[in-house]
Amino acid sequence: MAGRRKRSRRSIVCLIGSGRHDEGYRRAYLEETIAGKIVLSMAFGMDGKRYEVAAEKAEQLEALHREKITLADEVLVINTGGYIGASTSAEIMYAIALGKRLRWTECPPLNFFVEQGLLPE
Repeated sequence: MAGRRKRSRRSIVCLIGSGRHDEGYRRAYLEETIAGKIVLSMAFGMDGKRYEVAAEKAEQLEALHREKITLADEVLVINTGGYIGASTSAEIMYAIALGKRLRWTECPPLNFFVEQGLLPE
């Protein structure tokens, strides 16, 4: 129809980081939602509890989280205290490979970029 504007979709942000940062996840989820963004996050763990899953199920959940990163317009790294674990590092590198915009809850540690070969030593 003439004169009708196509409604732009809301921005999608995917939260990544260690499950040990449950408070950081809850805060980021709330802040990003209030900012009007669609928020994708971990399947569980934001309640402060630790869950054990079988290795096969863990692999499925990791693949699901990568799909969330793929869907997202941007990725928010929950790096409380500067901590970035191996799983989060892999997710960051995946997001970079896809050309996703990265944001951080805290200033990212410079050594992370050097260790990943993204900056010279």
